[in-house]
Amino acid sequence: MKSLPPRFATPIALGFALILSACPADDGSDMDMGDDMTESADTVDTTTDTTSDTNGALSHAADIQPLWDANCITACHTAGGSASFLDLDDGFATMVGKSSTQVVGKNLVEAGSSTDSYLVAKLRGTHLEFGGTGGQMPAGGSPLAQDDIAMVVSWIDSGANP
Repeated sequence: MKSLPPRFATPIALGFALILSACPADDGSDMDMGDDMTESADTVDTTTDTTSDTNGALSHAADIQPLWDANCITACHTAGGSASFLDLDDGFATMVGKSSTQVVGKNLVEAGSSTDSYLVAKLRGTHLEFGGTGGQMPAGGSPLAQDDIAMVVSWIDSGANP
């Protein structure tokens, strides 16, 4: 096997080193897999400026479901997860117009009214004032970014489009 002339080997090696340096280091925790709810999990700010074809309004599919996918489903709110009773693989079907199990007479998402939506209280950590129980969501991790919570509020207030 022939080796590359030195004038080609150096740029190739440099390019390879740059590519590898762009990869994030493994911190050694298994939180990426969601096995330990006692440690702090990473959350992802998934705020986007894109909307689906809802005349400029936010939609669950394009704007809100990615929040659940990034912050809620991996460890808990999925079939077989520790909170599978609220499976967010299809968060729209699971929450919009559905009764809260923690606050009698309140829906998780009341389309058109974020102030009447228990989900918002759980995300903000004000759920106890709402008459709720448990902890702020997402459990075991950092709260969602304020921009993400504001996007959920805006989506609900604009009618909770699919």
